[in-house]
Amino acid sequence: MSITLLKDKDNFLPIRDTGGIHIVFAGDSTLYESSPLKDYFSRSIGLDRIKDKIALFAIFTNVAAWKGSSGINMREQERIIGLIQHTKTSIVIAFGSPYILKHFKEADVLIAAYDGTEQAQRAVLKCLMGERPFKGRLPVSIYE
Repeated sequence: MSITLLKDKDNFLPIRDTGGIHIVFAGDSTLYESSPLKDYFSRSIGLDRIKDKIALFAIFTNVAAWKGSSGINMREQERIIGLIQHTKTSIVIAFGSPYILKHFKEADVLIAAYDGTEQAQRAVLKCLMGERPFKGRLPVSIYE
């Protein structure tokens, strides 16, 4: 019920086929080590793998640990922004703090999941595939 769709440029969603989508994990690696998302998407890190392709950026943060910060360091932000600029379609999902989405406004799809648990990740998958609607509402303003 909390998964929030903030942006869906050109009505890209729902995803019809996960085979051509590359996933890039970012943020707190301890939160995505055993992610169920790895079973659905091809794992990629560099530009050579996602240039002109569909890329899903799964960004994991621990909200309490950052105490007001967006939860992702500047170097990682810049790397993701650079990758987004070269993709055919980019999907950015914030698992944790929704504030990180303000750094990735250029993305085609923006989603706030608020939590990095396996249950939240599976709920996002269902929303991405159209099995469940996005029902969440953003409780904060990320557009400044």
